Amino acid sequence: MARTKLSAKKWKELMLTLVNERGGICESCRERIAVDAHHLIYKSQGGSDTADNLIILCRSCHAEAHATKNKSLTKERKNEKRKLGVDATRRALYFGT
Repeated sequence: MARTKLSAKKWKELMLTLVNERGGICESCRERIAVDAHHLIYKSQGGSDTADNLIILCRSCHAEAHATKNKSLTKERKNEKRKLGVDATRRALYFGT
C-alpha cells in the first residue's frame, strides 16, 4: 500500500486536533505540555499519519520513546504490537497497563 505524506498544513491541523482532543498534556508523563507527535507504528514499518497511530508527547518523553524503542523492540515484539492493536499498544507501552 502506498503511503502519502501529509502536507505541512494538514500535519499542523492534525497536531492541533490531537492536542485539543487529548488535553494538551504529554500522554506519557502527564506533567508537561505536549509538543510532539510520536508514531506508535513507525511510518517506515507501515504506520500512518492518523490519530489512532499517534500519541502526543513532551520533548523529553518523545526522545525517551525513541531511545527505548531503538534499544528494546525486537522483531517479535513489533509483531505482537501489531496484533494487539494501537489502543492496547498505547496503554502497554506508555501507561504500563
